[in-house]
Amino acid sequence: MSVPHTEPKSPAEPKSPADEDSLDELPPLDGEGDEAEAPVPDLDDDETLSDDADPFDDATGEGDALPELEVSGTEGGWLVDAADDEGLDVGSADLLGTREEGSLLEDNDELGVGDEDFGLGDDKTSFAIDAGEEGPEADDEDLREEDLPGLDADEDGEGKDDSFYEPLAAQDEAARPPWSTEAWNAAGARPTVGAVHAVTCATRGILAAGRGLAAVDLEGAVKVLPAMGLGGGDVTSLGFDGALLVVATEHGGVFVSHDSGASFAQANGWREQVSAQEAASGLDLALGAGELWGRTAQGKLLASKDQGVTWESADVDGFVLAIGVDDKGTLVALVSTLGGAEIVRGARGALVASGLAAAEVRPGAQAAIAARGASVAFAVRGAPVRATRDGQTWSVVAGTAGAAAVTFVDGAGTLLAAVLADGEDRVLLVRASGEGDARVVAAVDAESATPESAIALVWDEAHGVAWIGGAFGLSAFQPAIKAAG
Repeated sequence: MSVPHTEPKSPAEPKSPADEDSLDELPPLDGEGDEAEAPVPDLDDDETLSDDADPFDDATGEGDALPELEVSGTEGGWLVDAADDEGLDVGSADLLGTREEGSLLEDNDELGVGDEDFGLGDDKTSFAIDAGEEGPEADDEDLREEDLPGLDADEDGEGKDDSFYEPLAAQDEAARPPWSTEAWNAAGARPTVGAVHAVTCATRGILAAGRGLAAVDLEGAVKVLPAMGLGGGDVTSLGFDGALLVVATEHGGVFVSHDSGASFAQANGWREQVSAQEAASGLDLALGAGELWGRTAQGKLLASKDQGVTWESADVDGFVLAIGVDDKGTLVALVSTLGGAEIVRGARGALVASGLAAAEVRPGAQAAIAARGASVAFAVRGAPVRATRDGQTWSVVAGTAGAAAVTFVDGAGTLLAAVLADGEDRVLLVRASGEGDARVVAAVDAESATPESAIALVWDEAHGVAWIGGAFGLSAFQPAIKAAG
């Protein structure tokens, strides 16, 4: 098949747009180069199917054989006429499967689907699973640590300056301390009480506060107090000195009782010393020797010397996070200051503040504090307990991150901390000596506890028992008695 030849136009003659887009040099499309086929002639009447013939007759024809089909002039695909223009580049011949050396797939040993083993027979050397360079090469060669690249190595095997891991010191502070070889025993039967928000020592046991007030003894007996006149929701804080019982509720403010909880009267003169917003919230209370202390939700410190009848503001430079009283009945408070923290101790009108080096706590953080003699310890949620034995040198008690309450058990600085074990649904009772070695001595199941849950802890020195309360209820533990040697 040939393409008609046309004379090129003179260069001086301008080309029309139709000429610029001419496709005359392209090879003809499939079938365009063929001569037109003659139409099929009509059949004569005697060659048509008679009306009386059965159109569904499937009998095999036994007449003359059909002539062979003529295929020389039929269409043959979109590349049939490609040879009409040898200058047209249609790509590599390899892509068309027409290379001289044979088929593109002739060297492909395709796996069969019969009884072949697919190259996975007993010959273990027929293929390699891992082409990596690290590790042993021989079957009897041991894997050595020096054969492996560093976890922080780059492609050249060189480690970067920055480590992927936190410093070991930070890990040690957060790691849980080991269990003591002398775990503490449960003291008496576990009392049946609801959620407990606060506890304080009483004559024969403790007072536990929650939905109401109850006296609990070492045998686990529970006596609910009448608490006439007490209102305002759950009891959140309380103090007892043997004669005066003072409590604070969620919305009712402060109440005092002179008959061991049989009846209460309001003592809300403190609201005159604070803003309306603060007055709507309750107080954290600490009952000392002749002084009643209160801390508002906005971090203000208040004091009363007449059992809550009148109140006045205490001069503290900062946001008060936690309050308590020491073994002498004087105040101890943790205060967040501008860019740091300090401990405030003393009586009303004679408070002394001491700064904490390299300590910073944010206003509003949950915290707890305890003091005995020169020993002071405080816990801020999410951080380990910090403690001092001389009031000057502070140290971190490793393994106490998550502590929610602290108390001292002796004058030597032995510390107890109630630690919320993250992800373990329990509260750990951790004992730390004055030397700082911490040990877990007891644990309480606390499935309902959260990192923000209130935990109450008190040391009953008269009976040598630690009481711990929370949403899980109330439990008591005492140190194990060593067998006589």
